[in-house]
Amino acid sequence: MENLDYDAIFSAAGTAAMAGWLMLIFLPRRFALLFAISQFIIPFGLSLLYAGLILPNLFTVEGGGSGSADPALYAIFPPI
Repeated sequence: MENLDYDAIFSAAGTAAMAGWLMLIFLPRRFALLFAISQFIIPFGLSLLYAGLILPNLFTVEGGGSGSADPALYAIFPPI
């Protein structure tokens, strides 16, 4: 995942969201396929995209984790 262009991915996601909004505003709701695309497919796809980008990196942040709180904890509760 190191060589992903996150700017391009988020730009495409923004374009998809804008297309969904435009479909909701301007297209008639009597067609079931158009309704499903703007109401379910685009939001579900965007949520999968965001989850797929966030979850793999959630616990791999450099400098994070319990090691960053150790000095403060040792100041309050010195090890025995």
